[in-house]
Amino acid sequence: MSTESITLWEIFPASPREIYDAWLSSAHGKMVGSTATVDPRVGGSFTAWDAYMSGTTLELEPYRRIVQAWRTTEFAAASPDSRLELMLEQVEGGTRLTIRHTEIPEGQGASLEQGWIDHYFRPMKEYFARRREEERRVAIAQREATQAAVDSRLPPAPQPVKPMAPVAAAPAAKKPAARKPAAKKPAKKPAKKAKKPVKKTVKKPVKKVKKVAKKTAKKAKQPVKKAKKVVRKVAKKATKAKKPVRKVAKKPVKKARR
Repeated sequence: MSTESITLWEIFPASPREIYDAWLSSAHGKMVGSTATVDPRVGGSFTAWDAYMSGTTLELEPYRRIVQAWRTTEFAAASPDSRLELMLEQVEGGTRLTIRHTEIPEGQGASLEQGWIDHYFRPMKEYFARRREEERRVAIAQREATQAAVDSRLPPAPQPVKPMAPVAAAPAAKKPAARKPAAKKPAKKPAKKAKKPVKKTVKKPVKKVKKVAKKTAKKAKQPVKKAKKVVRKVAKKATKAKKPVRKVAKKPVKKARR
């Protein structure tokens, strides 16, 4: 019996792990918009689209490759299962899913190719796009909640100060009229103060002069007394000899008077 083969691929906004897990779980039905049952083990059976498709998982390479025996209700009872191989590759923008479907009964390849596009690729792109949008909204909500928690711990922001209305300038104070300088009164003579220094300056020199005069007088009297003593002595001697008395007496007197 002759068979057909088809190969097609599409890029989905999801990671290889997300597509792998969805294909082998109950999320398979949500992903394609229908019912599905999956036993995610090698040898486990699966159904999809209300059991329109069914088969058994043959090989598994986590997040990279899935191989299944696959058939539809349109296969003849005598027709063996076809072979379905899914390959996952991380690329820019998501994951490239390549489907290689072989051993398809002759005449069914074209309809199955269109079926993969309409009933898998399109709903799968919408499904993962919705998930991306939900994740984005959750991330935004989490960021907002985190920011709100941070803001609640911060002190309130200062309120903007309203500008004050301009205050009118006060009128300039008038300068007081210039007054004529009062005539200066003649200073009184400090009569009392002038007397004190006069007394001091006059009395002190007078006292000093008196002391000096007394000293000089005493000094002047001393030679006179000495002269008198000499005269007396000479007089005594003159009684004995008159001539010598006159000569000796005159000289000391003159000296004393000088």
